[in-house]
Amino acid sequence: MWIENSRRADETNKFLILRGFYPEVAKYIDSAYTANPDFFIKKAKSNIDEQQTMPEAAFEAKQAAEESKLANNKLKKLKCKTTVSKKRTK
Repeated sequence: MWIENSRRADETNKFLILRGFYPEVAKYIDSAYTANPDFFIKKAKSNIDEQQTMPEAAFEAKQAAEESKLANNKLKKLKCKTTVSKKRTK
């Protein structure tokens, strides 16, 4: 229960900061929340999850691209060696 209260206090403080630095955004959030709180909470949680998974996916894609580049370089070297050895045998 203490952890939940601490989390809520943090979220309240963050919104207070948002309201102080970006009052127009805070007004928009207030009016949207008032109109349909359940939808916007679900959408916000979904966006947060997506934001957390995107960097992981980007990192994995970058690693795959690097591995592909290394494999292509290795293949080029092998092809070059094969071409050189074929020329020597002729």
